[in-house]
Amino acid sequence: MMDIDYFKKINDSFGHMAGDEVIRNLSEILLTTFRTDVVGRMGGEEFAVVMLNTDSQQAYIKTEYFRQAVEKNIIIFEQHKLRVTVSIGVAEFNDETPDFDALLNTADSAMYEAKCAGRNCTVIV
Repeated sequence: MMDIDYFKKINDSFGHMAGDEVIRNLSEILLTTFRTDVVGRMGGEEFAVVMLNTDSQQAYIKTEYFRQAVEKNIIIFEQHKLRVTVSIGVAEFNDETPDFDALLNTADSAMYEAKCAGRNCTVIV
C-alpha cells in the first residue's frame, strides 16, 4: 500500500487539476516499475500493488526503487515544478494471513507507520 504524501496540500496550493496530473504521473511510474504485477488505485491518493511470487524482502527492494524514482521525479504543471514523495507499507501473504483483506489491512497499517516515521519511506512488516 502506498499514499502520496501531503497530497491535500498540492490540491489546496495548485488546484485539483494539479492533483490529477500528480496522480497520472505517479500512475505512469507505477506501471513502469511494476509491469508484471497488479497495480490499482484504492481511492484518492492511495494505491496498492500485489506482487506475485515475491517475498517481502524482494517487495521491499522493488518498492524502495519505486519510492526513490518518485522522489527524484519532477512533475511540470503549468509553470510549476512539483515534487512528491510516497509513504509505503509492505506486507507478505503467509500462513498467518487469513485472507486478502487481512493482507491489505496489514500493509495499510505499515503504510501509516511510514507516515508516522516521517513520510517518504517504506515500512515492512
